[in-house]
Amino acid sequence: MEKHRLNKYWLIGPGVIAIILLVLALVHDFMPEIRLLMDLTPAHRAELLTMIRSNGIRDLIFMLLLVGVMNAIPGLSNAVICVFVGLCYGPWIGLLVNWTGIILGNCAVAALL
Repeated sequence: MEKHRLNKYWLIGPGVIAIILLVLALVHDFMPEIRLLMDLTPAHRAELLTMIRSNGIRDLIFMLLLVGVMNAIPGLSNAVICVFVGLCYGPWIGLLVNWTGIILGNCAVAALL
C-alpha cells in the first residue's frame, strides 16, 4: 500500500494566496486611513487615530485570519500584523485577537500533521 504525502508547496501555496487576499481586503477597508496617512499633518493626527480605532468586526475577523494563516506558514513572521492589530484594537482586544489567531494557526498546522 502506497503512503500518500502532501507536498509542502501544495500546503504553503494556498496559504500565501489566502494571505494576499486578506491583505488586499484589509487595504481596501483601510484605504481612507492610508490616504490620510500619505498627507499627514499635525491636524490630521487625531483624526487618523480615531479612524484607525473605529474598525468593525469584519476587519477584526480579517486580521484574526491573517494572523492565523501567517502563523501556520513556517518561517513567516506575523509580528508586523500583530503590532497593527494591537494599534487598531487596543492592548486587550488586540491581545485576544493575536492570541486566538496564533492558537488557530497552530491548530491548523497540528491538524495537517
